Amino acid sequence: MSYLNVAEIESALVNLHAAYPDTSELVTLPNPTHEGRRTHALRIGARRAGETDGILLLGGVHAREWVPPDALVAVAADLLEAHQLGTGLGYGGRSFTAEEVARVVEQVDVLVYPCVNPDGRHHSQTAAPMWRKNRRPSAGGGASCVGVDLNRNFDFLWDHTARFATDAGVATSADPCEPNTYRGPGSASEPETRNVVWLVDTHPRIRWHVDVHSAVPVILHSWGSDENQSTHPDQTFLNPAFDPVRGRPHDTAYGEYLAQDDLDRVRTLAGRMDEAIRAVRGDSYGVEQAYGLYPTSGASDDYLASRHRTDPRLAEIDAFTIECGHSFQPAWSEAEHVIREVSAGVVALALAAAASVTPDEPAVAVGGVNAVALVRQTPGWGSIPVAASNGDGTWTVTNGAAGPDFIPTWANQPGVRVVTGDFNGNGFTDVALVRQTPGWGSIPVAFANGDGTWAVTNGAAGPDFIPSWANQPGVRVVTGDFNGNGLTDIALVRQTPGWGSIPIAFANGDGTWTVTNGAAGPDFIPSWANQPGVKLVTGDFNGNGLTDIALVRQTPGWGSIPIAFANGDGTWTVTDGPAAPDFIPTWANQPGVKLVTGDFNGNGLTD
Repeated sequence: MSYLNVAEIESALVNLHAAYPDTSELVTLPNPTHEGRRTHALRIGARRAGETDGILLLGGVHAREWVPPDALVAVAADLLEAHQLGTGLGYGGRSFTAEEVARVVEQVDVLVYPCVNPDGRHHSQTAAPMWRKNRRPSAGGGASCVGVDLNRNFDFLWDHTARFATDAGVATSADPCEPNTYRGPGSASEPETRNVVWLVDTHPRIRWHVDVHSAVPVILHSWGSDENQSTHPDQTFLNPAFDPVRGRPHDTAYGEYLAQDDLDRVRTLAGRMDEAIRAVRGDSYGVEQAYGLYPTSGASDDYLASRHRTDPRLAEIDAFTIECGHSFQPAWSEAEHVIREVSAGVVALALAAAASVTPDEPAVAVGGVNAVALVRQTPGWGSIPVAASNGDGTWTVTNGAAGPDFIPTWANQPGVRVVTGDFNGNGFTDVALVRQTPGWGSIPVAFANGDGTWAVTNGAAGPDFIPSWANQPGVRVVTGDFNGNGLTDIALVRQTPGWGSIPIAFANGDGTWTVTNGAAGPDFIPSWANQPGVKLVTGDFNGNGLTDIALVRQTPGWGSIPIAFANGDGTWTVTDGPAAPDFIPTWANQPGVKLVTGDFNGNGLTD
């Protein structure tokens, strides 16, 4: 066995899709390279594109780093084969069960782009082994004047001469003849860079990113521009006032802002990858901020992490770099060990991601068994087809106009949820869109007229209902009648340990909303609230006619169920009553175990 060449990488992706058509999609990148090569990515997932959150894996950005493309092809093949066969995966001392593999493939999209820089890889494998850049033709000069360092070409502080202190020592060059780190003539000037940007733009639910490099074994997280700090939000790459001092080590004039919650989250995820890698054969990579390696500009990980901060409408992406192994082109026997390390780290991240996503359902059931409707979240789409049950197994189908206002320009953005309920109390089920973007202030509703047509409103819900944390992992949109007036309301629950409030948009019946954010106490969202297997359920658990919210932890032997009882005014009364160890038995967290609610003894209380 030896390293894959460019043609073999491309054929591997094509063949994997052909072998596993139900759980993969072959994605053709739009921009040919300078030497005319076309590249592909492979989306792995049992769901349709856009129905769940995703991970973007990049390899081969630097040509001389031969292991990363092979590692990403290998882990793609492993996931697809193991899922189809119903088996687990083993990488040295780290194993993943069949259930964990299924969770990854069925809950998240894994987008694998193993060879970003095919021209450079071909040149490295056939002519100049230590070649790093792409093969952009030289505007003049010798052979070293060919090419751009793609990992200095992304639109993040790209113009390092203007955006950093002159003595920052940024590992980037504006000299076209610098043999390794030339940034290019402009940000995203290179077709390979634009292909990565296109992937993220066309897969807007990407929330995690790993760029696999070599050969300093370490896992890096943002930022690469300066030391992180969480106390001065004005000190950010978006603020040009700090350009003259950015990048200097160990000074107090500037540090790149990263909120403490975000920093804790990326460190935790990086630690998951590090633990999995270490288990393979004991090689400890460790976790560092990217700046600790050296200050950089225009890197892929910082660019992806910056997108949401530049434009809050875009998904927030936790971005990492895995620097794998100890050399650029190790002997194949060593490369196989490194491939297993990368695979273990990537699957561990994907498993953590799967635990935090809420995939969309492709169809929305409206009115229980009475009718089924389809809602297309495509901006400007103007109708909602309904199959109304005739009661005898046949259906009457309508496709009534819902107006362009109901499916607005942001309808297919990450975090937009379709919810149903009777929002005006006329006995018909209506459809609403909730956008979990901080500060968003309206909720459009398509009110059912009962004949397959719709009346559309877009009433203000106030900035308080969609708070700063609305698009964080673990935030759930739930519906119910939280004040007992017969109208369906919408609430947000954040499954972050210790979180203490639940905002509600109470329906006024005319498409407008009254917003509250009542305390729910730290006891309702306990330390285990964001663990895998914790489910949110609603019902009337005390028989007072108001919808309550409960958390159930499907961990064997767990013995309590916390409830936030609605008081009817936007406030909550919290309990954490024992449920005995028998309710959560030893098999509670196995695949196929479902949580259901209902009144199973006829006493008017939800069980």
